[in-house]
Amino acid sequence: LEFFWYGCPHCYDLEPQLKDWARKLPADVALRKVHVALGPAWAAHQQLYYTIEAMGRSADLDDRIFHAIHVDRLNLDRPERMADFVARHGVDRKAFLDTFESFSVKTRQRKATQQATAWGLEGVPGLGVNGRWYTAPSMARGNAQALQVVEWLLDQERKARK
Repeated sequence: LEFFWYGCPHCYDLEPQLKDWARKLPADVALRKVHVALGPAWAAHQQLYYTIEAMGRSADLDDRIFHAIHVDRLNLDRPERMADFVARHGVDRKAFLDTFESFSVKTRQRKATQQATAWGLEGVPGLGVNGRWYTAPSMARGNAQALQVVEWLLDQERKARK
């Protein structure tokens, strides 16, 4: 699991390395993103993520959203601004706004919040392995080191299954 927030500069910095790492994952490993809201200000971005995920567009819009927030300095804090942004990238504005307020998206947000609570998250980015292990770039002293720790934890999980 990757725990993240679109507004987090550390998550933005980790994202390219994480994507490269994920491209090389073996068949027995799946990476799933969990956008958390560790404070009220994070909830809008969380809702944005689960909306584009529900619409099947997170893979092609994630990088664009991170770039818009951290490089272009766009303020994607309101549904109308988000809808305008995703519409520029081929998403139907009305469909986005309808999905944004949907039960499905609200449910995904609640589940992500429950996961963050269960993992005892205090910050992002963070990486969870097999429901048991947790690391973060802040703990491992860097993004590459955190991914090395994840590799080691995956090896430990494989050894435990034998």
